[in-house]
Amino acid sequence: MSKKLNDTLKKSIFLVLSILLSISVLATDAKIDFENSWGKHGITAKKQDKNHVLINSSISSFSLTETQLNKGLFQTITTSGVLLQNESGAPNIPTFSSYIAVPQGAKVITKITSMETEAFQDLAIAPSPVIPKDNDNSPLTFEFDNSIYNSNALYPSNIIQTSEPMKIRGMDVVLIGISPFQYNPVTKEMLVHKNIEIEIIFEGGNQHFG
Repeated sequence: MSKKLNDTLKKSIFLVLSILLSISVLATDAKIDFENSWGKHGITAKKQDKNHVLINSSISSFSLTETQLNKGLFQTITTSGVLLQNESGAPNIPTFSSYIAVPQGAKVITKITSMETEAFQDLAIAPSPVIPKDNDNSPLTFEFDNSIYNSNALYPSNIIQTSEPMKIRGMDVVLIGISPFQYNPVTKEMLVHKNIEIEIIFEGGNQHFG
């Protein structure tokens, strides 16, 4: 999954723009606003030292747009600040992402310390489109991963994804992906984790950055 996080980031901006331009919009966006967020929309850092980082993920609003696909009418979720795209055929669930600096040689452990969730019913969430080849200007195509859409389980199963360590400008970092949305395609229930507090723990290493 970590390699997919890194590879997907490179193509996500193009895909987001393509989706907005190419899908057939059948109705005005239904916008949902949340009050009393724990922080700014997206990911924000609350506290950091050599041993851990405390971050916050908040959703201030999102939109549901109806789109016509070959299997009927579906909804597409949009919210600002999203750069990571799901695998083609999987429910198109927005994911926030952020690079986190890691002490040299440290192992990264993540845990949710607090969360606030709201449930939405009777939604048919559209899949992510097939990733087009470079310079392919043809309309986006949508396929369904039946192993996911026929499964009575939340997707994604994990709210937090962590990449393998990498180096950026000489600094050891990991890419943290946070999915504030989870969707069950059988029950058609969507959970929106409008506020999530996450602790990122650095285990081992030399406590030096860079």
